[in-house]
Amino acid sequence: MVKVLVTDPLEEKGVEVLRKAGFDVVVKTEWSPENLLSLVSDVEGLLVRSRTKVTSEVIDAASQLRVIGRAGVGVDNIDVGYAREKGVEVVTAGDAPADSVAELTFGLLISVARSLSEADSTMKEGKWEKKRFMGGQFAGRVLGVVGVGNIGRRVARIAHALGMRILAYDVVVYEDLKEMYGVEYVSLEELLKEADFVTIHVPLLPQTRNMISKKEIGLMKKEAIIVNTARGGILDEEAVYEALVEGSLRGAGFDVYSEEPPKSEVLRKLISLPNVVCTPHIASQTNEAQEAVAVKTAQSVVKILKG
Repeated sequence: MVKVLVTDPLEEKGVEVLRKAGFDVVVKTEWSPENLLSLVSDVEGLLVRSRTKVTSEVIDAASQLRVIGRAGVGVDNIDVGYAREKGVEVVTAGDAPADSVAELTFGLLISVARSLSEADSTMKEGKWEKKRFMGGQFAGRVLGVVGVGNIGRRVARIAHALGMRILAYDVVVYEDLKEMYGVEYVSLEELLKEADFVTIHVPLLPQTRNMISKKEIGLMKKEAIIVNTARGGILDEEAVYEALVEGSLRGAGFDVYSEEPPKSEVLRKLISLPNVVCTPHIASQTNEAQEAVAVKTAQSVVKILKG
């Protein structure tokens, strides 16, 4: 019987998909790095989330491994190149969590633009500071979307509904986005110069690490807001902090960080700023997204193991 190991918490419907396929499914979410190597020794399928680091050592220990399923979108916790060298397929949840991530992206944008966190805090303190919280609307403003794949295109859809002008930067030009939402493809430099709001939706790769750093942030409008719900390490957090303190950037929103949980001094200082809104990597943490992620990843694993 084909054996599949699940090493991170997964919605039960995803586990059911694997079991209904006739696999021997072992769910083991408590393990040490040492015994993980023995756990994978006889499995043909491995299903993980972000906590499990599937290194070359883990792949070597799994001599029968045929497929790694990542119940999520990013694969930065998996040595994909080494897996492919060994003939091991790597599959993800694709666009399953895209709606939830896009919605949180706009939640952060609105929260920063309208100072919702600060306004809420002052109300809870018994204050009424109506004149302090002057914000700006989204209609008629410019949104820059860095990466218009599964999530970025949904962000564009929301922006279009709000009456925004949408600029996009991507290595691929999706013609349908031009027709549906009036998306204009521009260089990253032009996007950063013209956008009132910037959102990031690219994977973390060697070429995207610190993709937006001090130089790029220096191109942005003084009143611009930037949000990262993609991966920590794409947006240079220290550069953002400096820009916010200097007043050369209006605000920022973060759901992902270069260090999770954030412990460094730079991240602690960034999070403490009043014009920064932060969430603990919860963009895909909705009931709908988690169920879809589990089911879609499990289905992909089944497809490969069934040949």
